[in-house]
Amino acid sequence: EDTILYIEPGKPFTGKKITAQKVFKQLRGTIKICDPYCGSGLLYFIHENVNKKSPVQILTKQVVDKPTGNFHAALKDLRSEGYKVEIKVYASSILHDRYLLDNDNIWLSGNSFNDLGNKESFIILLGNDIRQSVLATFDQRWKSISTGI
Repeated sequence: EDTILYIEPGKPFTGKKITAQKVFKQLRGTIKICDPYCGSGLLYFIHENVNKKSPVQILTKQVVDKPTGNFHAALKDLRSEGYKVEIKVYASSILHDRYLLDNDNIWLSGNSFNDLGNKESFIILLGNDIRQSVLATFDQRWKSISTGI
């Protein structure tokens, strides 16, 4: 099993394909994503690579809605096809790194999931010790936000 994925710069299609095959298609249970800049690219990535039975929680600092209305239209379409995607905006500026949790693993990504392959990046499988700590922090932040998108 690969524990470090290297994403070459200037290869966005290849970067997304590698990440889809090695990470997203392997995810099980509730999927928790922290990405400070959540855009429609992440929603399309979820549609293509995540089992719609798996609930997805996205914690972000800012929704990137370019062109205006595109993100909300994509989210509505995704939900209309049965995907259980919840998004909450954590207004604090402390969110920086991108990570992905499922029932078993935690992956750390150097780049936003929207922009994989545009720049050099690594996606690293971390250990269960740090997973437990990050999971508790994610859940605490998630519960502190009363409304979502």
